[in-house]
Amino acid sequence: MADHISKRVLDAVLSALTTANISVMIGGVPVAVTLIQDPPAGNKMDPSQLPVIFAFAAREQIAPGAAGYLQRDLQVTIMLLARPASKVAAQLFEMQLAVEKALMASGDLGGLAFDLYPISADQVLDRGEAVHGTRSIDFLIRCAVPRGDPSL
Repeated sequence: MADHISKRVLDAVLSALTTANISVMIGGVPVAVTLIQDPPAGNKMDPSQLPVIFAFAAREQIAPGAAGYLQRDLQVTIMLLARPASKVAAQLFEMQLAVEKALMASGDLGGLAFDLYPISADQVLDRGEAVHGTRSIDFLIRCAVPRGDPSL
């Protein structure tokens, strides 16, 4: 059974991020960033498990395309969660740079996309007992599939 184009695109994004082996500098030491498959409850995790990246399919717009195809614009959101430390914002920007480079290097996500680019980013720093940081990056991933089969 074939998968829906949205799932295939998300899987390709996760694969590109996995092979990138992303790390950030914390206290002068490189720390591997963990890639998780599903968003944690409330986008919160135990600080000892950070830094983390996860991605999810956020929105999809569908429009008629050429000769029996539908253009599907998938919005994939990638969440970056930093470890509480003195340079939380720096960790988030390091992760963002690595994510953008990994996705741009993937080209067309193995033939799935004919366009791919970041469309927005947002950041939240929570200054409670420890500084926690989250940054989200939204990517537009444009695909074309036959009108009668969204599995491509």
